[in-house]
Amino acid sequence: MSCIHCGNNNFEKKNLKHCSYPWKDHYQVKLTVDLNVDACSSCGAEAFTFKDISRIDNAIIESIHNEQEKCIKSLSLIGVNQKKLAAALGVTPTYISNAKKKKVEMSFTLFNLLRVFTDNPAMINQYTGVEINFSASKTWENIFPKINEIEILADLTNLINSQTLHPLTNEVEFSDEHLNKKDSSPPKLYRVA
Repeated sequence: MSCIHCGNNNFEKKNLKHCSYPWKDHYQVKLTVDLNVDACSSCGAEAFTFKDISRIDNAIIESIHNEQEKCIKSLSLIGVNQKKLAAALGVTPTYISNAKKKKVEMSFTLFNLLRVFTDNPAMINQYTGVEINFSASKTWENIFPKINEIEILADLTNLINSQTLHPLTNEVEFSDEHLNKKDSSPPKLYRVA
């Protein structure tokens, strides 16, 4: 097999994770799974076989499923249940359940609307008429418990005590406070080694 772009006969494996490809009505779908294909070692052009095309199609579907599931779970963490999400998207709760279980692939429009709602959940109330009371729902502070300030200070103290401080050379920090002093020597800066 030779490269159709440059004629080179040497190929190497290339991972397509994070590459984007069109799929059905989706303009571009970013792969979130590992997928190795042959690529020209000279120009980098990918050489797809019929088997590779089928594998890419399956990887795209899996990537869409992963993103759908992630978005639905993220919204459920802040109190948007599947019934309300379904009403906001104009589909049935069963459809949302199947999307979460990776049984269906959302259309491009529906998928992007889901992502918009995930990035900005307040838009559900604002644009769809579906009322979601975010103040009564779980908040990020409740999902991730606050760390006691004393524990933070203790951790910082332990970090500093376990490190050696070295003066930095050739670096000077001038501040308004330093400029107002009569002492003309620059302040010493320290870094944690």
